[in-house]
Amino acid sequence: MIAFFIDQTLIFLVVILPMIRFFPGAAPLYVSGSPALSSSSALPLVYAYTTLLAFLLSISYWTLTEWLAGGQSVGKMIMGLRTVSTSAKCSLSFSQSFFRSVPKSMNMLLVIDCVPLMNPKGVGLRFSDKAFDTRVVDWNSGEE
Repeated sequence: MIAFFIDQTLIFLVVILPMIRFFPGAAPLYVSGSPALSSSSALPLVYAYTTLLAFLLSISYWTLTEWLAGGQSVGKMIMGLRTVSTSAKCSLSFSQSFFRSVPKSMNMLLVIDCVPLMNPKGVGLRFSDKAFDTRVVDWNSGEE
């Protein structure tokens, strides 16, 4: 979970802050989520485009880092974790990386995806890990 927060902080610093800088009219929306803060008629369109761009960049970050770096995002590297394909005990395929990244890029899906982690009797796998045959392991020892 700490690795996820490291990655989310990195995405915020690299994606969201520059968007606020280059689209200052959308800044109140990112901060408060209230479109009533601005009277500009173009603001909803700017907000829609910047939200879509942030979503696409977030999915790209999660997919490409885990796929190209052998199952490791920056946060996982720092924490010594790695995501592997359970069936092959090897690095993730592009499709596994992509479909694991979708819930991480959409907050509501992430909450639903992580529900199994809250079960003390469960094996600690997210729904997406079960669906796409992946598992997060300790990078150094290879254990869960």
